[in-house]
Amino acid sequence: MKRWKVILRYGVIFMLGLVLGMAGSRLAHKHRFAQIMQNRPADQRQMMMRHLSRQLELTKPQQIEIERIIDAQLKALSAVRERQRPEVQAIFQQAESEMKTHLQPDQQQKLDKIMEQMRNHGRMHGRRPPLP
Repeated sequence: MKRWKVILRYGVIFMLGLVLGMAGSRLAHKHRFAQIMQNRPADQRQMMMRHLSRQLELTKPQQIEIERIIDAQLKALSAVRERQRPEVQAIFQQAESEMKTHLQPDQQQKLDKIMEQMRNHGRMHGRRPPLP
């Protein structure tokens, strides 16, 4: 076989490996971030503490105080999210109703399925409690 064909094949294999490696890294990072967001308070606290401890070179007493502050911050943010949840749900429901007026009946059914999948996806990942 000619030398340039061999080089070309190895080059293609190398580029394919490079692309797959980058895609795999991106997916792994995205997956890890999704896990952190699912297990919000505990993982967020741990992630923030690790980052701040490293960047600010916190002493042990400082870490204890900073962690107490972060816990309070996360609880306050959770309370805000809970208060805003009904308003956010109302916005989604209004948008869904408005969209349906512009859709054919079969498209409306597909939209219903899409919206249900979105609601179920959020419940599966712990982002919101089950609907009554």
